[in-house]
Amino acid sequence: MLETNIKWLKEISDHEVLEVGYKAHILSEISKANIPLPRGFVINYKNFFNFVQKNNLKEKINEILKTIDYNNKEDIENKSNEIRTLFLKQKFDEDFISDVLKMYTKLGESKVGFMNTKVDEYTAIRASVSSEEYPLKELDPIERHTGFLNIKGREEVLNSIKECWADLYSPEILEYKFKKGFEENKIHLSIIIQKMIPGKKSGIMQTSKNDSKDTIVIEAIHGFGGKSLITEVTPDHYEINKKTLTTIKKTKSNQEWMLKRIVGKTTKTNVDVKDDDKQKLNQRDLNELANIGNKLEMIYGTSLEVNWVMDENEEFLIVSVNPIDPNLKKIKKKKKIDITTYQEKLDSYKKNLLLEGIGVSNGLSIGIVKIVNNKEDLLRVNENTIFVTKMTTLEMSQTLRKAKGIVTDAGSTICHAALIAKKYDVPCVVHTERSTEILRDGQAVLVNGFNGKVYSVIGYVAPPITKVTETKRENEVSIEKAQNKDPEYPKTITKIFVKINNLDEVKNINLPDIDGIVLNIDSLFTNYEKGSMLENINILVPTIKNKLLEITKIFEGKEIFYKVNTHKQNLITENVSSYEIEAIMELKSRINILLENIKSADEIIPVKENTESKIGVLVENIKENIISEYISRGIENITFNLEEIDFVKVKEVIKICKENKIMRIAEINSKNTISNIKTYIDSNINGVIINKEQLEYKDTIYKQERDLLKNLLSV
Repeated sequence: MLETNIKWLKEISDHEVLEVGYKAHILSEISKANIPLPRGFVINYKNFFNFVQKNNLKEKINEILKTIDYNNKEDIENKSNEIRTLFLKQKFDEDFISDVLKMYTKLGESKVGFMNTKVDEYTAIRASVSSEEYPLKELDPIERHTGFLNIKGREEVLNSIKECWADLYSPEILEYKFKKGFEENKIHLSIIIQKMIPGKKSGIMQTSKNDSKDTIVIEAIHGFGGKSLITEVTPDHYEINKKTLTTIKKTKSNQEWMLKRIVGKTTKTNVDVKDDDKQKLNQRDLNELANIGNKLEMIYGTSLEVNWVMDENEEFLIVSVNPIDPNLKKIKKKKKIDITTYQEKLDSYKKNLLLEGIGVSNGLSIGIVKIVNNKEDLLRVNENTIFVTKMTTLEMSQTLRKAKGIVTDAGSTICHAALIAKKYDVPCVVHTERSTEILRDGQAVLVNGFNGKVYSVIGYVAPPITKVTETKRENEVSIEKAQNKDPEYPKTITKIFVKINNLDEVKNINLPDIDGIVLNIDSLFTNYEKGSMLENINILVPTIKNKLLEITKIFEGKEIFYKVNTHKQNLITENVSSYEIEAIMELKSRINILLENIKSADEIIPVKENTESKIGVLVENIKENIISEYISRGIENITFNLEEIDFVKVKEVIKICKENKIMRIAEINSKNTISNIKTYIDSNINGVIINKEQLEYKDTIYKQERDLLKNLLSV
């Protein structure tokens, strides 16, 4: 039987990238993350080699390949047809047919009463190519030339598999492989078979626009075809703010024709005029797609191109995902494990299976169990420890990376433990359900991250603990106090506040140059950390509080403003403004709260009544009556973040603020000029918010203040 070589997408493990190809593997990871995609299975490349070997095709194919004249198109086509005929004449063995059809009949399985009905389903059959030798971006043309849509029926599916294998020797692919110098046996072809979605609409999504990482781009067309059809049909175009999910830009296009499934065939048909009169996607659709894009980008940590389709029930499904940067599309190298050495070790111990869960980080590791229930237990973890807990939390992160292995009661393939374990190459097994009950402190166990099993071992003696000064890990941020060098810029009357985009910037700021800093949730935590925090919402307040406490110690004596975005989604896909305010409340009055995106002046009142912090509001447009309402609610400062500046109105509003003793701050964005800054100074602004790279503006501010003072003295 070849069942292990034919698997459902959800069954593919992390170390099988080479066996199933990058495309199939990434679909598997998406499936495990519960992101919707058409149900499907993968026939890995070993079946191809088994077919070639059993039918004695290898030598025959090689003989034909040797005789091809690649300067002669006709000869390439003739030799391609010879190889194709060789494939199509051969028969599959019965085991392979049985395994494929067993999976195929389940694609269309549905529940009717107490019975499962099995029907032949329309399928999409596509190639997933892999290679240890060649970059995957160079194998894309092979995938693009291989595959079929709307294949239905058992014989048709089996024939299409054979056709896909034969397509590896099509004239276009033969010529491409020759030009690239690819060796035949170093390219592996797996086949993905998925339920074919007769899409009402389809398209592509870029999770980050090239010139703006905060913007998601979505393009949509009628019918299916997505990316391939967008090259022929102009799509509707949408640009969405990644955090707020508001539509920044949208354009509509007229589409005359689309692809549709009619009587089992892909047919080109006219678009109904009434359908083409309106936008292809509404705001709900855009929000749903953008949320999927945010989740995918959080998982993979890079900008992605996502091929999507909307089914007849108006549900979105993901068809394919690829990094926008093709250089990031790589086969993960398998760890080279000295099996002999491990086997020798294992044979010298008496071992019994204790637990079984899900292996989420590959490797084998033998160590001593430490059950971790509290902070005191964390102090007892060392380099020989098998870290055992119910479920890991963010505060365990720094200790987890020291462990020799990780075992948890709960968890999933993308839980906090899995992410940490993969990041630091620690063997990890999650979802064992009873590890904290069955294992005991001091027990020697083996953790197998490949198969998700934990064994007891007898005879193991832990090596002595070595005291090593730990070097800083890649991507790890440590908060260090900036060195108090002599000021590089002159002192100004106008206060200078620097926006902190990430904690790496903290150690590079010369403290005498600034009067304070401006933070938000994105300043404090990476996407990876934010995703981990959302898995355990109970740790949000203490984690934010602890991070802010560190910041206040570093910037002692400086003013700290924390932007709280009251309505926008500002932590991956969750709004956590209430948790942020609670964390600041516990710090008493050390941090000023800057409310952003409020919809009513009344929203100031509960924050004002429940905190000792100074409360301010950020405004993006000038309206005197609104500003007066903010002032009446007791704000202490106001920040202007204006792209188009009407300085007549600005001066009027600043005058009102000044009369009410409200601090006036201008946030300088990329669209503001030096001239704008000078006018702000002339308008009696108290402070400016700038990026670290804009500190050179201090010279301009100083000179403008000096000129203003001279003018006043002359008067």
